[in-house]
Amino acid sequence: MPNDIQFNVNTSTLVLANLIIAMNMFAVSLNLRRADFSLVLQNKKPMAVGLLAQFALLPFIAFVFSVCIPMHPGLVLALIMVSCVPGGNLSNVFSFIAKGNVPLSISLTAVGFLLAPVVTPLNFAMYSSLHPGLNGIVSNIHIDPVQLGAAIVVTLLIPLVLGYWAGNQFPRFYKRVAPYISRFALTSIAVLVVLVLKDNVHLDMTIIVNYAGEVAGLQVLVLGSAYLFASAFKLPTADKRTIAIEAGIQNAPLGVVLVLTFMPTQSTAMAAIAFWGGWQILACTAIALYWKRVSDQVPNPG
Repeated sequence: MPNDIQFNVNTSTLVLANLIIAMNMFAVSLNLRRADFSLVLQNKKPMAVGLLAQFALLPFIAFVFSVCIPMHPGLVLALIMVSCVPGGNLSNVFSFIAKGNVPLSISLTAVGFLLAPVVTPLNFAMYSSLHPGLNGIVSNIHIDPVQLGAAIVVTLLIPLVLGYWAGNQFPRFYKRVAPYISRFALTSIAVLVVLVLKDNVHLDMTIIVNYAGEVAGLQVLVLGSAYLFASAFKLPTADKRTIAIEAGIQNAPLGVVLVLTFMPTQSTAMAAIAFWGGWQILACTAIALYWKRVSDQVPNPG
């Protein structure tokens, strides 16, 4: 088996990475409105199906996939971590492109962030401890679920609440910054990538390259399974597309930050999460553009 990737990460980079995630959450939450959350009560079925796809189906698929296909333990750790974090805010953009249900997408993202402080630590602890290939690694990793939940509260929940409050209380402020939110998100995430990689240009990425096919295959499997899962509940096509995209776009930057915080020696996992995050964007871009093209051929299916 190839040698582990050795990342160099200092304390200042870790602090700045957490700050970037928190600022992104604040910025994205500025456009949330009470009506977005009311969708939870008005449309219980698609909300329940979407949340199950994201927090139950996705981690289970990643777990079974990594058990059935032998791969590097660091990559297994990355796949489980990313499958357990909440969805990324880019899912709202891809739902719009794919002619999906955008209000449903926004609600799923928002509620997912609220559930993450509890569900993410529980899912990660369960699946990482059950995986036979992680026995030696997990035993050396001491993650306090309360501490992990607190970290998610600080980086996700508090900025979300503050952003929601600011966006509703200061509409003029929101109108001024709204055009720049997407640019800020992309730029800040790019800065995060540069910060992590600037001291690691020497890395041998053989491990990640060797398993690129497996990671790509898992992404396709997740998108297809989530779509079929939603189809089993006879949801409209727009809802099925949104639920598939919500399951297919996870908050990879948050996954990197959690690994940096709680498992700083798992450098291979950090690199794998970064790779999967990039592939998620490419895969969801492709499927969203395809669904956009065929949307006229599927007017109002069930």
